[in-house]
Amino acid sequence: MKSKIASYLEIGNTVFGIEYTTQDSEEVFNVIQLKKSKKRLDIISKDCFNNIKDVAKLICKDKPVTLVINTSDVLIKSIDSTHQDDNKILNEAFPNLNKDEFYFEILKQKRNAFVSICRKEVIDTILKEYQTNRINIVDFIIGNLIISNTLSFLNKTESISLSNTIISLDEKEIQNIKKSNTTESKTYNVNGLDISSNYLLAFSGALKLALNSSLLKSNFNRNHLELKENFKHKRIFRLASRGIITFLLVTLITNFLFFNYYFNQLDHLRNTSEITSSSQEKMTKLADKVLKSKKKVQDVQRLSNSKASYYINEIIISIPESLSLKELNYQPLDKKIQSNKSIESQLGTIEISGKSLDSEFFSSWLTQLENLKWVKIVDIINYETVNKRESNFSIKIKINEKSQA
Repeated sequence: MKSKIASYLEIGNTVFGIEYTTQDSEEVFNVIQLKKSKKRLDIISKDCFNNIKDVAKLICKDKPVTLVINTSDVLIKSIDSTHQDDNKILNEAFPNLNKDEFYFEILKQKRNAFVSICRKEVIDTILKEYQTNRINIVDFIIGNLIISNTLSFLNKTESISLSNTIISLDEKEIQNIKKSNTTESKTYNVNGLDISSNYLLAFSGALKLALNSSLLKSNFNRNHLELKENFKHKRIFRLASRGIITFLLVTLITNFLFFNYYFNQLDHLRNTSEITSSSQEKMTKLADKVLKSKKKVQDVQRLSNSKASYYINEIIISIPESLSLKELNYQPLDKKIQSNKSIESQLGTIEISGKSLDSEFFSSWLTQLENLKWVKIVDIINYETVNKRESNFSIKIKINEKSQA
């Protein structure tokens, strides 16, 4: 049960797989959407696009994506080796390869092994483009070796066709990968799901994310972890923000109901023909409770005005991928809440703190906040460099109360 909750908080129940490839020198994006339901996976949608902006329109900003990069920039070699050491396999396939300049993935099988490589600058440029279009890549794959994740679920076959290759199989292991220019699409049954050959790689990528398993070894596990952690922080923050707003509304309604109940009780006592000393005492107590309840309602109303959700939503939408928030306080309290005392808060103020991975994106974000019509001024309270990649920050936003939200 705990693992299911943790998985939901990290990635949710819906995942996307994208195969990024080229056909006739044009970009092609094969996109598949899967949904986890109890102990099964369902295909929600399959789409093909030629523009990344169209892909961004399809995928919600809070959904995780596995990207399979299957372009001519990716090189794949096979070797007749049963080495268990990744470095020996890599050196045999690509002698004198500079590991600092390339990402690589290795598929080890009983009788042979496959190695796929691609320059880091090419991959990083592609990932930045998806980040710019607000597509949450939490994992990426080099080439078509990820099909190995799906082979065990396929009916027995000697070969399978993908979007631009034909893969020969023997006992559900890859024996040969051959380029293919055919546009003919074939349908395969994958554990009860009918999937076109054009979407098999995208499906295999999404399957890896859904099942959190893979047969591939790589030198970019740290990149995967960082992408997944950034997505998890943003997802939890979104869920928490909605929960806070719901809690404030529930608190307001609850206090109103209590206030209304005590007010009706007091009105009933006032209509009593003869008020005894005991009833007078009850009225005094009820009156005190009414006043206290009314004050609490006024305080909560003051802190929870209808513009709060609008401001928080505007801020969340503007957050770039390189930032992750740790805390957001709307009208933060000056002092701790004390019994029988008014709630004192910094009216017209929002305090935000978090982590930045890119100072340029951070500066651009501040400028974007300052341009919001309801923002009066943005003050940087603290900006502290933790290491070469990370900085902690905290800012204070003053709200222009005269603006129209």
